[in-house]
Amino acid sequence: MPFQRQWKKRFSAALAHPPLVCENGFGYTKNMKLTLQLQLLPTADQKADLLTTMARFNEAATFAAKVGFDAGIFGQVTLHRLAYYAIREKFGLSSQMAVRAISKAVECFQRDKTKCPVFKPRSAVCYDQRVLSFKGLTEVSLWAMTGRLRIPFVCGAYQRERQSRIKGQADLVYRGGKFFLLCTIDLPEEAPITPVGVLGVDLGIVNIATTSDGETFAGGAVDAIRRKHNLQRKRLQRRGTKGAKKKLKRVSAKESAFRRHQNHRIAKSIVQAAQRTSRAIAVEELTGIRQRVNTSVDAWSGPSGFPPLRPVRIA
Repeated sequence: MPFQRQWKKRFSAALAHPPLVCENGFGYTKNMKLTLQLQLLPTADQKADLLTTMARFNEAATFAAKVGFDAGIFGQVTLHRLAYYAIREKFGLSSQMAVRAISKAVECFQRDKTKCPVFKPRSAVCYDQRVLSFKGLTEVSLWAMTGRLRIPFVCGAYQRERQSRIKGQADLVYRGGKFFLLCTIDLPEEAPITPVGVLGVDLGIVNIATTSDGETFAGGAVDAIRRKHNLQRKRLQRRGTKGAKKKLKRVSAKESAFRRHQNHRIAKSIVQAAQRTSRAIAVEELTGIRQRVNTSVDAWSGPSGFPPLRPVRIA
């Protein structure tokens, strides 16, 4: 009983307002978009063509952003009138790729109009149905500077089952020496669920998450991995050699993957528990916690290094 009273007090605001409060946060939504990751397997020549295409595309997007920023124009249509023909002539992109380069600049301006974005040579390339098509279940056709490239790809069983739902824009990314195609899929709409009650979630350091049902997700194993990587990172930073910097990147990527996996595992378990009982999810408010709690600087490498729980889709 004391445990239940404690949770009722902490999440009294969420309990007093049933369904509508959580519908825009961790509640259940009518529409859901997911991203499928497909790994491309290009030949050596195709890889060189793709890297050249990425560099040229991002140069064009940077050019479009500069033209729009200098002119104070941030809309798709108006920026298209200013930069389209110059991009076609200067960078040799096709009509649709020029449009996509302009669109990439416009998307950045939608977030912040006070800075002119500069895109890295190996930043993502945006494709749509006019410049990308799937040839069966194992090949994709992409536009490149040298023409269309038919490239085989591999994916897991989860992605293969949902491949027929791919629609709209897809991003070509280059990560760790490999090419990936990030495709958006739309899942069919589900009947809206009216939550009956609220499942409270308390976030912490010793225990990553504790629900109002008493279920605890301990952080001991996670904290051990975090401290191991933290010590390894300090040693490599002190060394400062070229090899140490490369190792540092690999350690960082490994730790990020571990965090994402743990984050998803815990969030998925919480969402499943809420779905079984038709409840919404209320997460503890952590705004200003650094000012409210006095602790050592080293202790903050835990909560700041581990991303907050995010809503997940249970397929």
